[in-house]
Formats: sequence, C-alpha cells, structure tokens
Amino acid sequence: SFATAIGSEGVNLYALTAGKELIAYDTTTSTVKWKVKVEGLGVDSIVCEAGLIYVNAGSFYVINGKDGGILLERKSISYEGFMRTKPLLTDKRVFSCDSEGNLYIFNKSNLNMIQAINLEEDVMVNFYYKDKVIYIPTIASNLYALDISLY
Repeated sequence: SFATAIGSEGVNLYALTAGKELIAYDTTTSTVKWKVKVEGLGVDSIVCEAGLIYVNAGSFYVINGKDGGILLERKSISYEGFMRTKPLLTDKRVFSCDSEGNLYIFNKSNLNMIQAINLEEDVMVNFYYKDKVIYIPTIASNLYALDISLY
C-alpha cells in the first residue's frame, strides 16, 4: 500500500499507509522495526516528538516510537468519523481536530483528554500556533483564535 503520511525522529522513519498500517523503519540498518494497524477514515498526518508518534489516521493515536505500542486511541465523535488536522503539540498540551470542528485537548504528560470544544464548522487545514494562541480556519470562511494560555 502507498504512504499517506510520513514523519521522522532520530534514525527512525515512520510511514502511514493507505491500508492504515503504521510502519517504523530504521534508516541506519534499512530494516523495519515494527508495524501496527490503526483505523479510521480521512486525512492522515504524523508528528513525532520525544519518542512518541502522534497520528491522525481517522482516529487520533499516540504511539510509542520504540515498540509500536498504542498509548492512546481516541475515536472521532464527528458524524463523518475522522480526524482532519495535523496534531499540534505545545509544552503541556496536544491538540487535534476532527472533520466537524470538534477540537480535542489532551494533557501531554499523561495523555488524558482535558476538553472537547465544538466549533460547529468543518475544519479543513492545520492549526497555526503563535504566542499561546491557536488559529483555526474553517470552510465557513471563519478564523477562530483561541487563547490557550489557561491550558
């Protein structure tokens, strides 16, 4: 199956396939380290940080980069049933958004979900983050600016 998203950290390359398989590849030894099956519909994206892989593959996942263990799986609550944005990582939080504008906020240290905020509009592209404000464009031509300093 072809790759739909790719990410890397250190010597590891991570590829998510159209068949919803996440593959870890060691670039120094040219070997596959592990494979794990994920599920869901929609846009795929990967962000890697500190040995963790944050994956939107329909559902939102946090996966251990060392062994492929699934640390968190959060299914979308949207009608279409898939996540759409690339996960956004800050010092303390992880943000992800589904196709209907449900913004999920997770505690980065323990991966507990803190809150889900319904923007009630379809979100098509990634967030932009600057100075503790997340900017979220929607297909209704609105741009939300959320101050996340309290998070």
